[in-house]
Amino acid sequence: MLFVALLQSLKVAAIVVGFLFTLIQALAYTGYVNTDWSMLSKDFTAVLDANGAVDELRLVCSGGDAAAAGGRRRAGYRVCLGSVCVC
Repeated sequence: MLFVALLQSLKVAAIVVGFLFTLIQALAYTGYVNTDWSMLSKDFTAVLDANGAVDELRLVCSGGDAAAAGGRRRAGYRVCLGSVCVC
């Protein structure tokens, strides 16, 4: 009996959380809620930067060989963390 009550309360809690998430997303979509991404980035960097140096994660577009692609440039991406890049 207790197990059934627990499952029902978890189901209600999941529905409420889902409704609140949908409501916040709708408010953000309509422009009532705005996120200051620069402040968020600064705060997260201050908390998560363990060594005191800012490590930059960059997404760099590297164009391919235009002649090999029939005159069109191929879109290729590589991820760079500081000076180390992975293709």
